[in-house]
Amino acid sequence: MSDTGLPSLLPGARALAIGTGSHVPGSVLPEAPAAAGTVRAVERALVHHCGLAPEHVRTVLAPENPSCSARS
Repeated sequence: MSDTGLPSLLPGARALAIGTGSHVPGSVLPEAPAAAGTVRAVERALVHHCGLAPEHVRTVLAPENPSCSARS
């Protein structure tokens, strides 16, 4: 059971949290240095508030390319 008193997510549930604060050279998107902290906060929330087992949450920070994310 999670700390909210709600039952945990379905048994066997898994989560993948992906984030990056940088982009390819020439991108019009601004840098987002807080992205890593936000991804870690999502990871903690999934464990502490949603009841996922820590080993069932995978975090990928600044993947080398989109295919790295797909393989996760």
